[in-house]
Parts: sequence; structure tokens; C-alpha cells
Amino acid sequence: MNEMKAFVGKHTNWPLICDVLVILWTMSIFRYTTYSDFWASYPVAAMFVINVGLHIFIMTKEKFKPRSIGYAVLHIPVSFTLYILCAVLITKDFL
Repeated sequence: MNEMKAFVGKHTNWPLICDVLVILWTMSIFRYTTYSDFWASYPVAAMFVINVGLHIFIMTKEKFKPRSIGYAVLHIPVSFTLYILCAVLITKDFL
């Protein structure tokens, strides 16, 4: 039970907050961008790098417990897919 309490800390929600911020950015900007407006997709790319860094931070803070590694292994591909879809919506180009 203590392991679960230690894992469900505030820091484990940060990657999900990054996803929400990317979705909000996409929803607010994609109507105003034109074909190949790559400037608007740079925050999405930066947020993916931050997301991966946050997963590394969580794994090191949790001392590489299988639960934190599993969280990263499952969340990073989903985030990558989400961020690619957001970048496609923003740039109106299939990268």
C-alpha cells in the first residue's frame, strides 16, 4: 500500500497535464493557421520533449520501479501519436 501512495504523487500527473495543454493549444490555434504554418507546431514538438523528460524524472524519482517504467512505456507512444495528430491539424500537412 505504501508503494501505491508513493507512486500517486503530484508529479505523476505532469505528463498528462502536458497532453491537455497540447490539446488546448491545438484547439485554440488550428482554425487560424494555414497550410504549412510550422511556427504553430513548434510548441507541440517542445512539449513532447518535455513530456519525455518528465517521464525520465518520474522514473528516477521512483527509483525505476516497474510501475513507473510501465507508465512511461504506455504513455509515451500514446502521447507521440496524439502530438503527431495535433501537429497535422495545426499545419494542415502530413509532416
